[in-house]
Amino acid sequence: LRDVKVSRHSKTVEVSCRNGTKGQVLRRICDSRAASGEPFEAVLVAGDDVSDEAMFEAGGGDGFLTIKVGFGSTGAKHCVDSPAQLRHFLWRCLAP
Repeated sequence: LRDVKVSRHSKTVEVSCRNGTKGQVLRRICDSRAASGEPFEAVLVAGDDVSDEAMFEAGGGDGFLTIKVGFGSTGAKHCVDSPAQLRHFLWRCLAP
């Protein structure tokens, strides 16, 4: 994937692209993985600003968990107010 910058941090991965949206990058990554015969079982997409909305739209299908962190209208399936609430939400998702 050209023009894609992937920054790995201690607990997150940030993806940015000079010539497209985050949603286009997400679709390319998922499509590439599927074409290799090893599609992702699930994809978590969480974001806190307008540029993340393209990812929420691209991740609208089955197997995608989309979460808006913060206030404002969104296309994400779920919304939380803060990073602390995001952590709480994710722990609840993992609980038996």
